[in-house]
Amino acid sequence: MESLIKIENLSVVYDKGKASETKALSDINVEIYPQEYIIFFGPSGCGKSTLLYVIAAMERATTGKVVIHGNDISKMKEREITSYRQNTIGMVFQQYNLIPSLNVLENVAIPQTFKKIGKKERSPKAQALLDRFGIGAFSERLPTELSGGQQQRVSIARSLVNDTPLILADEPTGNLDSKSSQNVLDILQELNQKDKKTIILVTHDPNQLQYAHRVFHMKDGKVVRQTINTQLPQQMDAATREKLTRSLSGLSSAIIDILSVYPELTESRLKAKALVNYLMSELDTRQLDRLERLVEDRILGKISKNDFHAALDDPLEKGGAGLNYQSAKKIWESVESLLSETDVIQKNIDATRKDHAVNDAIVQEIYSQLSDVLTAQPSEEQAKRCKELIAKRISGTIDKTGFFAGLDLAFSHGGVGLRREVAEDITRRTEMLLIKFKDFTE
Repeated sequence: MESLIKIENLSVVYDKGKASETKALSDINVEIYPQEYIIFFGPSGCGKSTLLYVIAAMERATTGKVVIHGNDISKMKEREITSYRQNTIGMVFQQYNLIPSLNVLENVAIPQTFKKIGKKERSPKAQALLDRFGIGAFSERLPTELSGGQQQRVSIARSLVNDTPLILADEPTGNLDSKSSQNVLDILQELNQKDKKTIILVTHDPNQLQYAHRVFHMKDGKVVRQTINTQLPQQMDAATREKLTRSLSGLSSAIIDILSVYPELTESRLKAKALVNYLMSELDTRQLDRLERLVEDRILGKISKNDFHAALDDPLEKGGAGLNYQSAKKIWESVESLLSETDVIQKNIDATRKDHAVNDAIVQEIYSQLSDVLTAQPSEEQAKRCKELIAKRISGTIDKTGFFAGLDLAFSHGGVGLRREVAEDITRRTEMLLIKFKDFTE
């Protein structure tokens, strides 16, 4: 699949050659595909807004290039840049940037006046967009008569009036309350899923990452990592996705899901969080954090099995998780069971590495650890199909959703034909078993 945007070796340097020289962006390489929802995520000052402005041709690159639809922005003439902004991109800003002397309808319609579209055509289109976002009744009001959330919806309507394929949003919820923020995020999601718009959003809020197909994590002017949201269908073709997936860290999807929300966690803490999330315990924030740290210590071998059990039952004031006896026992048994399963697999893998059949050994070991979950003895063909799915999950040919679908699919249609709750349990267990052994499955 051809990319919509290709950014190659992009750097932006301010005051180059001077004592005050500052690198806003350094050697950025990113490809974005049509109809993707992309987020550039990072702390204030990391360069994410600068990158967005370069894509919008509002900021000039020092070195490197941005190619959109096969055209290098840096080589465009002024007239071509104007056409590019009018026909390719729509901008949504944190500050709304509405013209206070114009009413809401005129603000939405103004991009079309620059294209010399008559009032009879532009006004109905602007009104239709306002109606769609629930603010059609305010079309004759001035922007100052609207709430912040309403003004942002006007801004989004304005960005759509020229029906451009690409929407660029720079911290669009930065000045909004939680309810208005959610409304704006819902609109952007709808534009991506229903209208097939490519969305590029800049944010520092980790709670927004769930909306994106891919997230580019930025720090100090660099893209330090990208993650794929395995819960959303990807817009790139299978070959491109496979290539991209192989270029990433090889982490299991359970880890990637958590990494997308908590980008700065260490791998051991990610594993601990994955285990705790898997257990789905109803705990308060302090207890969850303490439990994650205790599980991490157990993963790393810093505490023994017995000390771990005792710490779960100890009160928070003494460094424990403050659980009641039954909850502590349940979590202790679950964690130790999962850890022992991965230990068994690792020992068997170590013994078979010299036989050049590591993947087969991993498949067999994982299947053997899962066999007790099956409520009935599977047929030979069911067992074969289950092992084939495990092999595909290990190689990355299918994701967690695809693995579950294969287990859940009727036997007569080529699936394993398991009951849904059994398929869900096996899927969760398989994801957890893969966490510790990514080095063997790459």
